[in-house]
Amino acid sequence: MPAHRISFSWSTDARDERSSGSRSLAERLKPCALDRAASAREAALEAARELAGWVAERPRGWGAAGPELADSGAELERGWGAWVEAQGWRGACARLIEAVRGAWAQGGREALAEELSLWLAGRDDLGRTWSGAPLAPGERLPGPETVVPHALRDLERGDHVLVLGRSEAVLAALGAARRAGLEPRATVVAGAPDHSGKRVARHLVNQGLAVRLVWDAAALGAVSEVDRVWLGTEAAGAGEFLGLVGSRLVAEEALRREVPVALLATDDAVVPGGELRLPAWGEDEAWTLWSQAPEGVELSSQPYERVPALAAPTWITGAGRESLAALCTRALRLEPAPPCGPSGEAGAREDAR
Repeated sequence: MPAHRISFSWSTDARDERSSGSRSLAERLKPCALDRAASAREAALEAARELAGWVAERPRGWGAAGPELADSGAELERGWGAWVEAQGWRGACARLIEAVRGAWAQGGREALAEELSLWLAGRDDLGRTWSGAPLAPGERLPGPETVVPHALRDLERGDHVLVLGRSEAVLAALGAARRAGLEPRATVVAGAPDHSGKRVARHLVNQGLAVRLVWDAAALGAVSEVDRVWLGTEAAGAGEFLGLVGSRLVAEEALRREVPVALLATDDAVVPGGELRLPAWGEDEAWTLWSQAPEGVELSSQPYERVPALAAPTWITGAGRESLAALCTRALRLEPAPPCGPSGEAGAREDAR
C-alpha cells in the first residue's frame, strides 16, 4: 500500500449484529433506496455503512481473487441494484457507485473494504481533495461548511433570500449568516411532492431566521420581493444541473429583474461522466401528484428538471466562486468503472423492479 494512504478498519459491534443478523444487502439498503427526504450526502453515507457491514459478514474467501470473484461481484450488484436505480442519479451517490466498482476492479473484497472505510472516515485530516479515484487519499464527501465563507462574502445585513429546494450548503450558509449577525431573511418554496420546504423552514427557524413559506407557484412572484436567489443541486453535469421543477423559470425571472442568482454546491454534486438523468421514481411514483387519478388523466409527476448552468451565473463551491466548467474540470471523472460482476447490470435492473 502507498505510504501516504490512511486506512480505517470497520467492524460491526454487538448491537449491529443483533439488529442486522444475516440480512441480505437488498434488505439492508431498502429503507435508504426508498428514502426521499435524505440529502444525497446522507444517502451515500448510509449506503456506505450498510455496504461495509454486509461485506464484513461475507464468508472467508468471498471477493478474493480467483474463479469465484465474478460470482461475488454479481452478488453485490444484485444486492444494491434497487438502491443504485433509486439514488444513483444524485452526485454523491453516483460517486460512491463509481468508487465501489473501481475499488472492486482493483482488488476485490480487500480494496472494497478499504474504500468504504475512507467514505466512513469523514474529514481528511490533511485537508486533501479527493481525485475521485478509488483508494486515493482525500475526503469523499466535503462538508457544506466549505461553501459558507464564499457564500457570505457578498451577503449584506438583512438580505432577503429566496430558497428553492433542500440544500445542505444553502442551509449551512444561512445559519452561518445568522450567527455572524447578518440577520438574513428567507422565503422558502414548499417544494412538492415531498414538501421539502417545510423541513427547510423548520431548520432555519431553529437557527433563528425569519422565514416565510410559499407555494411553488408563488416563487415567480416572490423574485421581485427578495435581494437574491440561492439554488442548490444534488446533481451537476456537463453544462447543466438538476433542480426542482420551476427552478429555471425562477432563475430566468431573477436575471430579468437583475436579482443575483447563485447556486451553492459541494464538489460531490458532480456526477461521474457528466451525464445527468432524472430520477426514475419521479415518473414511477405518480401517486405523489394524485394518488387516485381517474383513467385518462396524464400525470406529469417528475419533480426535477434539467437547468442550464448559465441560469445560475454564480456558482459558489468549496473553492470559491467559479463556473460549472471549472468545477467539472476539478471534480469530473470521465471513465466509468464497470459493474462488479458480469451479470451486475441485469441483476440491478431485476432487483430494481
